[in-house]
Amino acid sequence: MNNPPSPRKKTLFDSINTKIIFMLILSILPLNIIVITSTAASIDVIKEQTRIFMENTANYYLQKLDNRIFSINYFCYNLYNHDADFIRMTELRGDDEYAISQTIVAQKLRTNIETSDSADGYFFEAKEVGDSLFVLPGSRLTGDSNTARKARRELEEWLRSSDLSELGRWSLKQIGGRQWLLRVYSNDGYFFGAIISADEICGDVTESFEYTGLKINARMGQTGVAEEEGYLSVSGVSDRIDLTLSLSVPESKVVQTLPRPQWLMIVAALLYILLIPMIILLLNRILLRPLRIIWRALMRLKEGDRDYRISMRHYSKEFRTIHQLFNDMADSIENLKIKNYEKEMERQKMENRNLQLQIHPHFLLNMFKLVHCFAQLREYESIQKLALYLSNYFRYIFRSERELEEFEQEYNLIREYIEISALRYPGRFAVHYNVDASVPRVKIPPLIIHNFIENIMKHAMDGDNTVHIQLSAGLKEGWVTFIISDDGAGMDPEMAAQINGGAFTSKNGGLAHLGIYNIYQRIKHFYGEKSTIRVESEHGKGTRFTVRFPYDSREVGTD
Repeated sequence: MNNPPSPRKKTLFDSINTKIIFMLILSILPLNIIVITSTAASIDVIKEQTRIFMENTANYYLQKLDNRIFSINYFCYNLYNHDADFIRMTELRGDDEYAISQTIVAQKLRTNIETSDSADGYFFEAKEVGDSLFVLPGSRLTGDSNTARKARRELEEWLRSSDLSELGRWSLKQIGGRQWLLRVYSNDGYFFGAIISADEICGDVTESFEYTGLKINARMGQTGVAEEEGYLSVSGVSDRIDLTLSLSVPESKVVQTLPRPQWLMIVAALLYILLIPMIILLLNRILLRPLRIIWRALMRLKEGDRDYRISMRHYSKEFRTIHQLFNDMADSIENLKIKNYEKEMERQKMENRNLQLQIHPHFLLNMFKLVHCFAQLREYESIQKLALYLSNYFRYIFRSERELEEFEQEYNLIREYIEISALRYPGRFAVHYNVDASVPRVKIPPLIIHNFIENIMKHAMDGDNTVHIQLSAGLKEGWVTFIISDDGAGMDPEMAAQINGGAFTSKNGGLAHLGIYNIYQRIKHFYGEKSTIRVESEHGKGTRFTVRFPYDSREVGTD
C-alpha cells in the first residue's frame, strides 16, 4: 500500500508558485538539454578532428625530417668515402694543399646547405692540429642577424669544447638555449658531422597551426605523450632516428573554433534560462501577488481579524473587483456579528458564572489523597494547614456574587497553595514573587492566576530536578500583565501553538485544555479582544504564560 504524501509536501506541490515554476522548467529544459547535448557532440567532433590534424602535422614534419636525415646521411657518405677534396683534407695537415682542399670542401658544404633541404650546418674538427671548419649560414636560423650570429658562436664553442666521440648517432642537445640535432662521424683523429635546428622544426609546426598556446616538445626516445589537464595532446615518432615529437594545444582554444550557429544556440539556451526568473517576476506582479493578497485576507478573516480589509491597488480589473467583493463580504460579516453581539454578551455572562464555578476533579482528588497521606503519617499540623487552605479556597469561590475580585485575595490563596504543595513536594521547587504594589488592588475574575500555578504543580514536577517558579505582575500605562513561568518539562510545541491560536477543540470534537480555555473565555468576556494569553514553551526548558489585558488605573482600589 502506498503511503499518502506528507502534509508539507502536499502543501508545497499544491502551491501555484511551484506549479508555474515547474511548468516553465518543463517548457525550457528539453531545449536546453538538446542544445547542451548537441554542443557536447560538436566539441567532441572538433577535438577528434583537431587530434587527427595534430597527428598528421607531427607525422608530416617528422617525415620531412626523415627525408632530410636520409639526404644528410647520403651526402656525408659520398663526401666521406668518394670526394677527393674531402679525403685529401683529412690526410693533409696544415700545408697549402690542405688549405685549398678545406676551402673547396667548405664551398661544397655551403652549396649543399643552400641548394637542398638537408642540414642546417656542417662542421669539421681536427683536434690534434687544432683546426676547425664550421659551415653554419645565418640564413638557416630564424631571428635577426645578431641572434643568428650568437647562436652560431655558441654552437661552435660547444663543438670545440665537447667530447664529440660520444655522438656516433643522431642526438638531441640543448646548446645556447636552443635545441639541436647532431650526428658525428669520426676517423683517425678528426670529427665530421651535420647539424639540424630542432627549434626551426618546432617553429614550422607552430606556423602551420591557427591555435594560440600550442606546446611542442622534441625528445629522444619513443615514449608516449603525458596527458596534461586542460590540453589536447598527441605525439609522433621518427622512422629513422629515435626522436619523439609531442604537440599539446589548450582545449579552450579548440572549443573556440565552434561554428557560429552553435555559439548562437548556446547563447539562446542561456537566455532561455535567464528568462525564467524574469517571467516568474512578471507573473508574480500580475497574477501571484494579487492572489496572495486574497489568500492572506481570507486567512486573516478566518483567524478572527474582522477589521482587516484589502487596500485597493492598481491591479487588473478582475482582481480589483475580487478585492472589492471581499471587503463587502467582510463588512457584511461584521454587521451580522454586531447585530448578534448583545445576545452573545448575555449568553457569555451566563456562561462566565458556570466557568468560574468549575472545579477540576483532578485538583480535588489530589487534595483528598494528600489528606489521606497526611493522616496515615499522623502529620496533623499539615492536615490542619490543608483544611484551612481548602476552607479559604471554597470561601473565595462561593462567598460573593461579584464577577471581579481584588487580586490580593487570590494572591494570598496562591501563597497558601504553594505552602501546601511544599508539603506534597518537599524540596522539589522554589518560588519567586515579583508583584508590583498596585497589582493586589486590581480586580480580576477569581482563580485566573491560581489555575496556572495548579497547572505547574500538575505538569512541571516530572523528574528529580528542582523546578523554579516565578510569578510576576505589573500595572503600566493602562495594561495589567501577569507572567507565570517555570523551568520544568515544558509542553508540546503543537499544544502551545493551539493555545496561542485560540484553538481549543480536540480531535474528537470536545474541548481541549479546558482550564486554559475557561481563563481565555473569561478575560475575553471582561476585557475584550485586546486581552491576550500567550504561551512560550520548549521541551526541557520550561513554560512561560503571559496574561495581558487593558485596565483603567483609576479603578484600582475602588469598589
